[in-house]
Amino acid sequence: MSLSNKAAGIPFRPDIEGLRALAVGLVIASHAGLPFLRSGFVGVDVFFVLSGYLITSLLTQEISSSGTVNFARFYARRARRLLPAAITMVLVVCAAESIIMNPVAQFKTLKAALATVLYSSNFYFAHLQQQYFYQHSAAVNPLLHTWSLAAEEQFYLLWPVLLLLLARTIESVRGRSIALAAISLASLVLCVWLTAKNPILAFFATPVRVWEFGAGGLLVLVPEPWLAGRRRLCSWLGGIGILTLMAGAEWIPASMFPGYVAAIPVVATLLVLMAGMGAPESAAIRLLRARPAQAMGRLSYSLYLWHWPVLVIGQQLLAHNSVSIRLGWIAVAGLIAAITYAAIESPIRLQPFLIVRSGLTLGLAALVAILCVGATGTRLAVLRRSELFRKYDRVAQDIPGVYRKGCAPARPDPHPTMCFFGEVTRPQSTVVLFGDSHAAAWFPALQQIADVQHWRLATIVKPGCTPFNMKVDPQMYPVCEKWRRAAIEEIEALRPELVLVTSSSRAVEADGKFLADMQVWEQGARDTFAALARQGVKVRFIRDTPFADYDVPACLAQAEWDGHTQCPAPASAVALSPGVYAAEERAARGFGNVKFLDLSDRMCGPDRCYFEVGGQIIYRDEDHLTASFIRTLGAVLFQRLREGEQ
Repeated sequence: MSLSNKAAGIPFRPDIEGLRALAVGLVIASHAGLPFLRSGFVGVDVFFVLSGYLITSLLTQEISSSGTVNFARFYARRARRLLPAAITMVLVVCAAESIIMNPVAQFKTLKAALATVLYSSNFYFAHLQQQYFYQHSAAVNPLLHTWSLAAEEQFYLLWPVLLLLLARTIESVRGRSIALAAISLASLVLCVWLTAKNPILAFFATPVRVWEFGAGGLLVLVPEPWLAGRRRLCSWLGGIGILTLMAGAEWIPASMFPGYVAAIPVVATLLVLMAGMGAPESAAIRLLRARPAQAMGRLSYSLYLWHWPVLVIGQQLLAHNSVSIRLGWIAVAGLIAAITYAAIESPIRLQPFLIVRSGLTLGLAALVAILCVGATGTRLAVLRRSELFRKYDRVAQDIPGVYRKGCAPARPDPHPTMCFFGEVTRPQSTVVLFGDSHAAAWFPALQQIADVQHWRLATIVKPGCTPFNMKVDPQMYPVCEKWRRAAIEEIEALRPELVLVTSSSRAVEADGKFLADMQVWEQGARDTFAALARQGVKVRFIRDTPFADYDVPACLAQAEWDGHTQCPAPASAVALSPGVYAAEERAARGFGNVKFLDLSDRMCGPDRCYFEVGGQIIYRDEDHLTASFIRTLGAVLFQRLREGEQ
C-alpha cells in the first residue's frame, strides 16, 4: 500500500500484497491459456474483495474520526493511484495498433479505448458480447481486461456516499453491518438470477458484483481482537482459503460463472484476510509474505494492465502461439510493468506536491481524460474516412435484413420471434425459414423468391442456437432448447407448405472444442427432422456454407495494409464439414418429406473454396456469407427447390 494510505491511518498488510500477487498470477495463467489454472479468472474476484475491504477500512476510519468523508481527497487518491498507469497503457496500445493493425482493427481498439478512459468499458464489452456478430472481435480486443477496472471505479463512485449515508442515519455498528449485509445479499441474489438469465451481463455489470466488494467491506466490521483471540482457528482458515482459491481456479466451470460459484473465491479471500488479522505468523500468511510474492504484489496493478494487451498484440505479431511463446510474452509484460511502476505509477501516486492538492489532482485527471477523449474521437473520425476502412467495414456490415427488422431474439431470450415477409395477405404458399444465424444468412435469397412467387415467408431464426436437438454450448443450451421447442410448436400452428432448415456445421462443447461425435450430431438432426416431418410439411435442409476458420475481411484488410499477411483459401474438404453433412443425411433416412439442397458448388471448387465471386468478397467474417452474395443465389436456390419437387 502507498505512503498516502499509511498517512490516512491504514497499516501496511504484507498478506494483502501477497494476495494481490496470487490474484494477478491466477488471472495471467487463465488469460495465457496455460494447461493449469484455466479458471484463474477468479483472481478478479479476489481483487474485488480486497478493494471492498481496503476502501471500507479507509472510509470507516475517516468517518469515525471526522464524521464525514473528504470526497475530493478520496477521489484524488484514486486518480493518482489508478489513472496514470492506465492512461499510459491505453495510449501505448492504441499507438501500437495504429502501426501493426489495419484501420478496421484500429477502429475497434479505439472505441474500446474511449470506453476505457470513461471507465465504462464493462458495459461496452457486455453490449458487444451480447451481439452475436461482435463476440469474437470483443474477445480478442487488447483492452478487454479493462472491464474490471471500470467496475471497480463505478464502485468507488457509490461506496463512499453509501457509507457516509449509513453512518449518519444508523448509529450502531451492528445496524450498519446489517444494512451492508442486506445490500450485499440483494446483489448476490441478482448475481445468481442474472447468471441464469443473461450470463454475459451478469459477468460484466457492476450491480451484480457489488456483493463481492461488500463482502470485503463487511469484514472490516469484524473486531480484530475477536480474531486475534482465535489464532489457531485463523491459522487453519488461511490454509483452507488458499487451497480453496487454487482449487476454484482449476475447476470452476466458466459456464456457471459468476452465479453462486463466485462465492468460492470470495469466501476463500475472506478466510485468508481473517488469517492475516488473527494469525499473521501462520504458514499461509508467511507464504504470502515471501519476497517473490511481495515483489509481484507491488507490481500487480501494472502487471494486470499490461499482461492482456501484450498477449493479444503478441499473437498479432507472431502467428505461432505455443505455451512457451505465451510465457515469453508474459515475461515481456512483467518487464513493462516494472518500468511502469518505477517511472509512472509509484512517482505520481507518492508525489507530495499532488498529495496535498486534491483539487489540482482532480483537475489534471479531468484534463487528461478530456484530451484523451478528444484525441480518440478525432482518430476515429479520420479512420472512418479511410478508403480501406470503408471497403472492409461495408463487407462486415453486409448482414441480412432480418436482423435489422428485429426478427432475431437476443442471446438470453428463449422466445421465438416470427416475422413475415413477401405476400402476407393472400399468399400462394407459406414457407418457413428455421434455424440459427446460418439459416438467417439465406434470408436475402428467400425474400427475393418470396416477392416473385407471392410466398408468405416466415422467419424463425436465433443466432447461436442450432435447430438440432444437441446439448452443446452449456451457457446457451437451456435457452436454445426452450427456443427450439417453442419454434417447432409455432411452425406446427402456422401449417406451412414448406420448411427450410439449416444449421451451422460446427457446435462448441463445454471444453470449448467443436463437437466431434457424429452420432450425437446424427441423433440431434433426426430428432428435429422427425418433429417437423410428422407435421406433414415438406422439409428442405440446406447444406451449411463453408467455414474459413478465420475472419476473412479482417485478414484481407490486414494483407492489404501490411503487404505480407497471408490469407489462404480454405480447403473444400475441411470447410464444407463432409462428416457432419453425411451425419445429417443419415439422420433424414426414412423421412420421405425431408430432402436436401446443396449449393456448395457456388462457393467452392473441387479443392478450395472462394473468397471472391465476380469480384465480390463473399465472407463477412469466418463463416457467414454477405447478404449481397446470398442475394445473387436466389435464382439457383429456387431452381434447386423446383428440381427437388420432381
